[in-house]
Amino acid sequence: MSRPSSRRRARAQGHRVTSKTRLARLVEEVEGEAWAELQLAIAPELRDRAGIEVRRYGSAVALLARHIDVPTINRVLGLGFDTPLSAQLLDSIINDYRRAGIQRFVLQWSPEAQPGEASGWFESRGFRELPPLLKLCRSTKLNGALPTPTSHLTVDE
Repeated sequence: MSRPSSRRRARAQGHRVTSKTRLARLVEEVEGEAWAELQLAIAPELRDRAGIEVRRYGSAVALLARHIDVPTINRVLGLGFDTPLSAQLLDSIINDYRRAGIQRFVLQWSPEAQPGEASGWFESRGFRELPPLLKLCRSTKLNGALPTPTSHLTVDE
């Protein structure tokens, strides 16, 4: 039996999936997988010494480094896209980090993730909102050459 697509699941749960949401999900997914691959590519003895592991919560990726107190390494990416985040899952993730001895970590939350009221859940659990991250992406369909931007500037040498 195949899993219903995330778009079908979101529609069935009453969430509107826009092209902006699909792009946000893709960007989070690609970034999460890239970080996971980087963490798992570290030599096993260094990984063990740093306490590095990768956990998954649905399509979300959690990066844990028990012996490195750097929140940008200890973080969760991609929450609220595969399925809406629940308060129970949020508590479970927080407890997993606490049990691992990690006190400072980032729950990377996209404005396109579901549910919209989750930011209140973060606040009620002692988290604070950080300045937004800018993520750039572009199409790979360039048909060979990079586009030349139009400009009225000239360069004199």
